[in-house]
Amino acid sequence: MGPLQIIIKCSRLTMDMLKKSLSEYFTSLEKHYLVWQKLSTEVERPLNALENQTEQLQLVQRIEWEIPELPHLKERLIYKITAGIENELFTLREMLCGFISSNKDLERQLNKLEQLYHKIECVQHSVTLEMEWAHSSWRYYHTLYPLKVTMESEINSTEALSHCGYRGHCDLDYQQGSSISSHCC
Repeated sequence: MGPLQIIIKCSRLTMDMLKKSLSEYFTSLEKHYLVWQKLSTEVERPLNALENQTEQLQLVQRIEWEIPELPHLKERLIYKITAGIENELFTLREMLCGFISSNKDLERQLNKLEQLYHKIECVQHSVTLEMEWAHSSWRYYHTLYPLKVTMESEINSTEALSHCGYRGHCDLDYQQGSSISSHCC
């Protein structure tokens, strides 16, 4: 077997591996889509609950009243509402971790594809087109819910709550700039 035949055989083997990886990527893309669909529908409940509880907190804090038969009622209501807000923020953070984890899995699959793709000089149009689709699909999910915007929104919401008198005990240190992804999974 000559050197040219060895190169052709290695190239075919690598091409077969690339095609297999492409197939695995698009299979995992379908699973990724299902995860996103599931999480997208599940996130509505805690978001609605969070909205309701923040409205309740604002209303309770605005009202000036004192009932002698029920001392410290306002403080107890504020405590109960803030505990509920904390629980919803925790639930939302867990869901965000699910989005992040799913995106990272898809990115790992794409990186594996890229490594195989660059090992060979790919001239087959179908493989090149599939690689473009793989990149496009990853970019779609990567930019669909950018983490930075989500984090800024969560930080702004938390700061707004703290200005309204919310003093929760969330384990995320927003002032120190910790990232949610470091607390995930």
